[in-house]
Amino acid sequence: SDEELTTGFLAGRSEKTGRLYDYYRGRVIYPIVDTTRNIVAFGGRIIGDGKPKYLNTSDTPAFKKSKTLFALNFAKDYLDDGLILCEGYMDVISLHQAGFQNAVATLGTAITEEHARIIAKYTNKVYLSYDSDGAGQNATSKAIRLLENVGVEVKIIRMTGAKDPDEFIKAKGAAAFRALLKSSVGNFDFRFEKLLGNYDIDTPEGKLRAASEAAALVAQYSSSVERDIYSTRVCERLSIREQPFAEDVKKNIGKAEYRNKLDINSDAFAKARYLGDRVNPEAAGNIRAAAAEDAVLGMLLLFEEFRDAVAKKDVALEADDFITSFARRTFEAVMKLHKSDGGFEFSLLSEQFGTEEIGRMEGLCIKRKDITNTMAHLTSSVLVLKEERLKKERTEHPDSAPQLSLTDLINSKKKAIDATKQNQK
Repeated sequence: SDEELTTGFLAGRSEKTGRLYDYYRGRVIYPIVDTTRNIVAFGGRIIGDGKPKYLNTSDTPAFKKSKTLFALNFAKDYLDDGLILCEGYMDVISLHQAGFQNAVATLGTAITEEHARIIAKYTNKVYLSYDSDGAGQNATSKAIRLLENVGVEVKIIRMTGAKDPDEFIKAKGAAAFRALLKSSVGNFDFRFEKLLGNYDIDTPEGKLRAASEAAALVAQYSSSVERDIYSTRVCERLSIREQPFAEDVKKNIGKAEYRNKLDINSDAFAKARYLGDRVNPEAAGNIRAAAAEDAVLGMLLLFEEFRDAVAKKDVALEADDFITSFARRTFEAVMKLHKSDGGFEFSLLSEQFGTEEIGRMEGLCIKRKDITNTMAHLTSSVLVLKEERLKKERTEHPDSAPQLSLTDLINSKKKAIDATKQNQK
């Protein structure tokens, strides 16, 4: 039907005539296949001149860009040495033709947290092969952060003489690209080399500024062994002595610790945040629980895999764990929709909640989108809720046995540890 054609992003409707037209007219078509071998979308490259050069299917009921990787249906069987992540499907096609069948690409969008979690299910190592221009370098930085957050080791491929893998393969061949894989670098080396590109280290001033920024970079690593290794590398590269550089690193660590003490741990600031809250007035009475509720609800509203984990009891969370009635009602509504035949749709919440309440939920989603979200983060926030619930029950009913036992908390902590280990794997 016409409705199916437009919903599936196969056709558009002309504003002038009202007639349907083929979205992919005049384009070479690339089918996008999911891991169960179903064609779920299409990509189209224009023949000749015109814009946009590439056109991908928008999100449809059968396809979500943020959860789909081009050619993963092939690559998942060739991941013994990790996965090669590219920007476009032409890069992937060229790499597969050259024998690198472990290559995939995101589709018309930057890598997302969903992409990272999907990748982590298949491999613990990724080679990033993004374009060498400014946009590609920025995309590389984002990909490193998201992939390392889910426990994936990241190696960065550094290309010269070509802007992308497709161009490199055509110009220099498979053997040259294989050499790039072997010479790929880790996160620190990538960031350090990028840092050095901003300064002329042949001058005293440039070397001083580079050393100062490198000390701040090294200080970000929590492992003292890592700091020692990277410090040696910096000193050798800049031809500076290790002792003064180590002192600068130590100063940066001290500054970071001081900033953390001044962070949002202040009860005064936290209480001010919830004072006069018409949507959730109970929040001011338990700041720690309210913050955990916000985190849990934000993740459940955004991510289907977290709702699945709660529904399947992989994460031990129930309505009674929530301290405030607003959070409890929201949790019950979200999970009821998730378990329904139609599945969860954010818009359906408006049938049960007022405008201000929906606005609060949207705010929780916006906040979580800019923060790392893993199963370990969800589990640890749930643990906070259970701890606060136990405190509340003991305060209100000191002479009766609490409904939530210490055994429950121990089991919750064990689940948090297991989730963290699984996340690292």
